[in-house]
Amino acid sequence: RAVDRGESEGADWSGAILGAPVAHWPAPRPLLVREQEQWAVIDWPWKLMVSPVNNTVELYNLSDDPAERINLRDREPARVLAMRALYGQFPAFVLDRTNAGRAARDRLAAPPR
Repeated sequence: RAVDRGESEGADWSGAILGAPVAHWPAPRPLLVREQEQWAVIDWPWKLMVSPVNNTVELYNLSDDPAERINLRDREPARVLAMRALYGQFPAFVLDRTNAGRAARDRLAAPPR
């Protein structure tokens, strides 16, 4: 049946579009990003970036500051500690950047035959 604009305006269509009501979606979980000289943890809306090489720590509220212009590190020391602890909960990971390491990753990423 056709739905007139008055019935649908302001209605939550996420369940129909995504297959389940928002209450049934999985809880967000932290995301870890590791690069050669820095790492980051994103636990929405917070993002902590640490560069041990440069001895820098940056904390951003991505919801309020998506361009990452306002470093909240000094205003939110407890959050920085909590995010560092969260990083410590991830398993250790070493990326072999040699040609042999790349070849091994390529083999693992290849589609099954």
